[in-house]
Amino acid sequence: MGKYILKRMAYMLIVVWAVSLIAFVLLRLAPSDAATLALPDTATEEQIEAKRIEMGLDAPLIVQYGRYMKNLLRLDLGTSLQYGTPCKDIIMTRLPATCSIALTAAVIILFISIPLGIIAGVNQGSAVDFLCTFIVVLLQSMAVVWVCILLLLIFTVKFNLLPAMGYKGFSAPQYLIMPIIASGYRLMTSLTRMGRSGMIDVLSEDYRL
Repeated sequence: MGKYILKRMAYMLIVVWAVSLIAFVLLRLAPSDAATLALPDTATEEQIEAKRIEMGLDAPLIVQYGRYMKNLLRLDLGTSLQYGTPCKDIIMTRLPATCSIALTAAVIILFISIPLGIIAGVNQGSAVDFLCTFIVVLLQSMAVVWVCILLLLIFTVKFNLLPAMGYKGFSAPQYLIMPIIASGYRLMTSLTRMGRSGMIDVLSEDYRL
């Protein structure tokens, strides 16, 4: 068990390193660099070059990557070009909202997907099973972006029932409904299908001694 955990952790570190390398390379292959984006469109070439030197973009790529990894290991994610504040502070500010939506979605998903999977598995081949399977397949075929647009059109634009943006915690649950649906519906469909298959396997077992 210990060897398995160590192996999985090693794989995870390799994946994280590979992702960081790909992100670094893609940023360097972009048409414009961070120095150009940090300055207004009226900036001269001299100002852009001075900004590149200030940001360390004039150094060799291997040196830039070393600094990039060093800052990443120190959880120094740099400064946001849009807000002008450290990225870590922005993430920490929004982390409570993300965690509350994720945890609430996980609880709701379990309370919905497990009963649906059991009902569909127990009634295999019936109209109930067909309806559950049809809904699951339909939801799985819908892209998250499309679902978000659909939710906004129905609940905000058409009926004006839910706010399009904002977050006020659990004191205002109307702000959580659409994010929870959008972030959890695909996982709910996967767990429902797994529950249905598991229930069918259990019911088909021969438990006679």
